[in-house]
Order: sequence, then structure tokens, then C-alpha cells
Amino acid sequence: MARYPCSLNDMKDFHQQRGFTLIEIIVALMIFSIVVVVALAALIKIIDANKKAQNTQDAVIGLSFALESMSREIRTGSSVECIPWTGTFDPSHIATTACTTGHNQLLAFLSTQGYPPASPTCHLAYAYLFSGSAGSYVIQKAQQPNCSYVFSASDFYPILPTAVNMTDYKLGVSYTAGSQPYPLVFVQLSGYAGSTEKSKTYFTVQTASSLRTP
Repeated sequence: MARYPCSLNDMKDFHQQRGFTLIEIIVALMIFSIVVVVALAALIKIIDANKKAQNTQDAVIGLSFALESMSREIRTGSSVECIPWTGTFDPSHIATTACTTGHNQLLAFLSTQGYPPASPTCHLAYAYLFSGSAGSYVIQKAQQPNCSYVFSASDFYPILPTAVNMTDYKLGVSYTAGSQPYPLVFVQLSGYAGSTEKSKTYFTVQTASSLRTP
């Protein structure tokens, strides 16, 4: 069999067909790792932004529902009373009074719901309890089942979603006998939604409602 000597061109073709060197593989892996890290960082930011947006939406929906429900009931109610919470409250003698300074306050008023429903002889009372400690307040609601019922702590249930943390509030009733027959109720809530610092969304909302019944 005839043998042919390798030419210079054959040697060049041989070297051109060789695989990647170790250095080239290491450089490629480094570039790939950098791209993966950048992509993961962007993905984490997107997830955090989505979680924060979801917390914001939950807070807005929960707060809007609570404040709108409270405002609607107050507007159609009468004889609003704002007093410190002592553990029990007898709404049989509700009289319109302005709020006193401090926390753990009870806002009670007569609703439009009559009792008994068929031939009402009285109006049932609704009550909102603003309680808790500094930085962690809650709003709870209670409704009278009958006109002789006395409110106690076990009658109240929370109206804000668990994702909402209320850090402060202001509650006021503006009323002057004789010159201001329609009392004005003012509520301001401050707090945040979210469990971690990155996902927290802070808010301050307020509403004011005037009773339509003097």
C-alpha cells in the first residue's frame, strides 16, 4: 500500500478540527453562570414586585370594603356615641357624644334595622371597637340580636383582612348640640400590608360620614 507524506495543509486541517480546550470550556461556563445569575436576579425582583402588588390589592379591597360598609351604616344611622371601651356596653341609652382622646374606643349608633322585623318597635345598635396596642390595632364589629342585648367582648369580630396590619388610627365625632344637628364621624387608618420588609405596602386612608338623621 502506498503511503503519502502529510502535507502542511493536512496538518492545518487536523488542528482546525480539534475540540474545545479546557480554558475555552471554563470561560464558556463562567459566561453562562453570569447570564444565569442575572436572569435569576431579575426573576426574583419580578416575583417580589408581584407579591407586593398582590398585597396592595388585598389591602385596598379589604380597607375599601370595611370603610365603605362603616360609612354607609353610619350615614343611615342615628344617635352615634363614641366612648372608651370598658368591657361591656349597654346601647339602650345611646346619646350622641364626641370622642374622647385615647385608644380602645367604641363607636356605637342606632342602625336602620328594626326589631322585630315585621313590626319594629326599636332600632338595633351597631358597634365598632377600635382596640389593641400601639403598632398593632384592630377594628371589630358587633350587632345587636335584639333591643335589650348588652355588648360584651365576645360579640365582636374583626372586619379587616389578616394581611392588613393597622399601626395607628384616629377616630372622631364632631357634634355641637343646637348648632350642629347632624353629627360628623371621622375615621383615619394607617398601617401596612405584607409580611416581609420587601413586600410591605404602607397606607393611610380616611373617611368622613355625616348622619342623615338628626
